[in-house]
Amino acid sequence: MSASTGRVSVLWAMLALSGAAVAVAQRVDPAEWAPADALFFVGVDDVRDLQARFEKTSTYALLSSPAMKDLSDDIRTGLSFFEEFKGRLAKFLDVPADRLKNPFGGGLAVFAQSTGDKEDPFRFALVVGVDDAALMKEYYEKIVTHLKANADQHETVEFASQQIATFKRSRAGETPDELDELFGGRGGEEAIMRAIEKALDYLFSADALPAGLALCLTPDRLIIAGGAEQVQDVLREQRRAGPLRESASYRALTRQFEPLGSVRFLVNVPRLIEMAQVDMDESGRKAFATLGLRALGSLIGHVSVNGEDFNYKLEATLLLLEQQRSGLVRLLTMPNRDLVPPADVPADAIFFAAVNVDPPALIDEIERMLRQYDPAMADEFKSNISSLPTPDGNLDLRQQLFGNLRGPLAMCLQATRPYSPESFRLMLTIGHRDRAAVERLLGQLAGLNPGMLSTRDLAGKQMLDVQLLGLSIGAGAETLYAGSTPLVESRIQSATGDGLASDPGFRRAARSAPREAWGVFYMDGRRLMEVAIELARHQAALRGALFNPAAMMGAGLIQSSVGNLNVDKLDQARSLLKHYGQSIITAATSSEGIRYTQVDLKPAD
Repeated sequence: MSASTGRVSVLWAMLALSGAAVAVAQRVDPAEWAPADALFFVGVDDVRDLQARFEKTSTYALLSSPAMKDLSDDIRTGLSFFEEFKGRLAKFLDVPADRLKNPFGGGLAVFAQSTGDKEDPFRFALVVGVDDAALMKEYYEKIVTHLKANADQHETVEFASQQIATFKRSRAGETPDELDELFGGRGGEEAIMRAIEKALDYLFSADALPAGLALCLTPDRLIIAGGAEQVQDVLREQRRAGPLRESASYRALTRQFEPLGSVRFLVNVPRLIEMAQVDMDESGRKAFATLGLRALGSLIGHVSVNGEDFNYKLEATLLLLEQQRSGLVRLLTMPNRDLVPPADVPADAIFFAAVNVDPPALIDEIERMLRQYDPAMADEFKSNISSLPTPDGNLDLRQQLFGNLRGPLAMCLQATRPYSPESFRLMLTIGHRDRAAVERLLGQLAGLNPGMLSTRDLAGKQMLDVQLLGLSIGAGAETLYAGSTPLVESRIQSATGDGLASDPGFRRAARSAPREAWGVFYMDGRRLMEVAIELARHQAALRGALFNPAAMMGAGLIQSSVGNLNVDKLDQARSLLKHYGQSIITAATSSEGIRYTQVDLKPAD
């Protein structure tokens, strides 16, 4: 295990202490504790207030429900890990688990700086306010005693009337193989519980200690860092680089997001790019230039917890330093459009995503990037996309397909009642300029593989079918449809019905996001959970739907959200539906850069 990874493990273990009790504490800007040259920074204005806010969210109500533990093996694993960790921590601090208390209060800052060492390039630090000095002193002494017993070297350094305890360790510990089972979810519940035990054994052992560690407890703060120099810099009234709060990027953060939420963060992207290029060869540097990454500034953002309608709201901006944009940066600064789904997206969609892409411009920019990097590669790309062999001659996809398309590109997933493994319907849509040209193209594509692709007439419109996968492609008056045959057929025949734009859940989510964006992703968590409950007894059939892309996508969403539901506990699962709401993510081009917004809504009354 590397020293950097070990250091992060220790820091996060200490961070976990901050999640227990609720009280009122004085707020402080945590950016005052971090240096202006920080590569990465996460700050909390008040850890106790953040905990109090979180406990008022529907997410906390869901996780706290007794029924949650028996919902699925995956959820039970996560909750078991937390419970076991709390018990191990209490044992480590030599207190009964029910008497484990949170000594922290006020601000918290986690940041990283560059060390200039290629083998260990980052040095992390944590600064957290202390609310209960006596309790923190008791815990601190026990932690220091443990570190002394497991470190190869220990010494105490005096600085600014404070004592800094430093520890060094030369032996490199190895992570246990069972951690793969824990984080990979393999091997069944018994194997996973065994992996939890192994993970906690490792976390509370000497093997988790980094090569260097420094701690300092002041009357109002606990400081944990990779070395004494970092601790000293935090303790100095005048830091060598100055405080992060006075940096231009942090001032931009406070200016753009007002009022600031409980959590704020900053990533010094230009400096990270500069560090990444140090050991690159000429080809690597050329690739960076081709992508246009030198136009990127810092990533800044904040998180608000427990708003009137939302559990949390994350807002971030990737600042752009130059008005001239090219490469990847140009592709990520597309024109914004109203946050309204196309009329063809059904009202009962489980999820919906759209990108306001201009296909001809996208192809042109990809070729320009390739030509800047490698002219031969660009020529090959141009040839392949402009000359696709078919039985009727070469097909120019650039002109006949991409040249005829216009954004936005949208995708949705629907599940029709009564729910079954065949209920899922997937559909992609994109605008076109000439339906006759699209239908001629579909006929040409069918000739590429007559055994798998076939054409047919539907109400005077030509359809291209992929029968093995249950997919079809067809063109409406202004829209090209591709996806599950039943859903595409209904849209081709104009049987649109109510659209997602009029759905109360989507409309409520859209009100919490920017009015315009070039990218949007919407998920109805309650609807997905309803489907998951009804299909819990058909999990094997879902996993076996290898020739049904819509069912595979639906099964993937269910697995990533709740795992395999316990079929004997479905009544308990239904009782939890009241805690599920919707979520929405948007990406937009702003005057400062690329704006990202993510909102998790509380359930509607």
